[in-house]
Amino acid sequence: MVHVKGARDKDTKQLVLSRNAVSVLRPGRARVEPDDEFVVDAVFGQETTASEVAKNAVRPLVSKLVSGENVFVYLLGATETSKTDLLEGDGEGNASNLVDLAAAEVFRALGAKNRDVSDFLATARDQGQAGRGQQYDFFVESRFAEIYDERCRDLYAPAGQNEVALAEDEHEGFRLQGQVRKTCSDAGELSGDYARGLSNRDKRLTDIGGAEERTATLFSVSVDQLVPHSAFSRGSGTHGSQTSPQDPSRQPAAEPKRPPVHLKSTLTFVNLPGAERLVMDPEVLRAREGVSLNKGLLTFAQCLRRLGSGETGPGTDFLAEESALTRLTQDGLGGNANCLVIGTLKTDARNDWQQNLATMRYLSLARRARTFPCCNDGATRAILRGLRARLMHLKEQRESLSEHLKDVPAFGDVDAGANYAAKLHQMERLLMEEKERWVAFPDRPPRFPSRLLVLHEELTEYFFLSFRSKLAGQVR
Repeated sequence: MVHVKGARDKDTKQLVLSRNAVSVLRPGRARVEPDDEFVVDAVFGQETTASEVAKNAVRPLVSKLVSGENVFVYLLGATETSKTDLLEGDGEGNASNLVDLAAAEVFRALGAKNRDVSDFLATARDQGQAGRGQQYDFFVESRFAEIYDERCRDLYAPAGQNEVALAEDEHEGFRLQGQVRKTCSDAGELSGDYARGLSNRDKRLTDIGGAEERTATLFSVSVDQLVPHSAFSRGSGTHGSQTSPQDPSRQPAAEPKRPPVHLKSTLTFVNLPGAERLVMDPEVLRAREGVSLNKGLLTFAQCLRRLGSGETGPGTDFLAEESALTRLTQDGLGGNANCLVIGTLKTDARNDWQQNLATMRYLSLARRARTFPCCNDGATRAILRGLRARLMHLKEQRESLSEHLKDVPAFGDVDAGANYAAKLHQMERLLMEEKERWVAFPDRPPRFPSRLLVLHEELTEYFFLSFRSKLAGQVR
């Protein structure tokens, strides 16, 4: 979707807006070029408030969050295009912002689901189809991090002790080690935690531009739910508060008591740095702040380009592990999450058309990309945890084999070469087994088999190049 910041210059006609289309008019042109016309899912004009954006764009995603699916909301746009105003409020007496409105909607939806499940269980008990100990419960906590120059900071941690390391484990994938998690019991407490985290940002972090222009922030709201198995299997746990449970009187006899279903889902707001760096290359900024400053934003743009153009597939590297930003938001890039990308535009400067054009091009790529969200119950998390564990094991073996190959002498003996060849064949066998396992899942996300095939191709190429030069034909 697109949000347009109100123009101070009323005579500027650089954007042509409709309900689901945006056209960018270049300076000196009488009409819009066909390549500068873009179709989106929704357009919110200059007079639109954050409340209207939240109602039409974020509320449906909160419903999916409560039903057990992950949600990512990316804000992409140039500096001073209202990204920060949408997330944090405009600071001019208007406190409404997407985070506060989403927090209120999360607890409203959880309360409605609690009432639906409680009514269902009460009716089921009257019919003798539910035990007395069954109940619905939920738990909400938040995390807040900032990324600058490939370094991550925990905005909930005390100043001076907030730099955290990025690591990968089989349970959560990429995560920040030791990141503070704050529990909250209502929307006001969640909004207060977010405001305190914003106040902990280091305004002197960048030497050119403000922190909100040069850094990326990730605010995550995790929702853990314990849903009685009887209510979950009849629809109330799967579809959230939008679907009422079926009448227990129409159900068969009571089922054996089963443990409650544990749903774990996350809503993440990602505020990206100013996207004008995608169309400009200020050498002064790069020299003063370092080449790695824009790495996260550029890697994110490359991922969108590959996802939107359909370039991902067997033998194609996904690139999402090349920056801290894309590692932490990997599920939103073609993975297990519902994803909303909000592009912010402005019309109050003469050269805005370049920045607006770059933003719209990436939005059009994002609109063509696919994600594969699923209900994150215990069984699904166990499958994903097993896949991550196997992938981590394969990567460790690849790195170990690469280190061994570096130590092979230029004219080593045949036995040493045969041992390394045997290790390579074992790796190939493991990779082919993984590939065969995934053939049985027609709707699987393409990320996992692609990464496996990339490992296979890298190992094969490395094997022939290394042994052809080092063993001088003895392996053959």
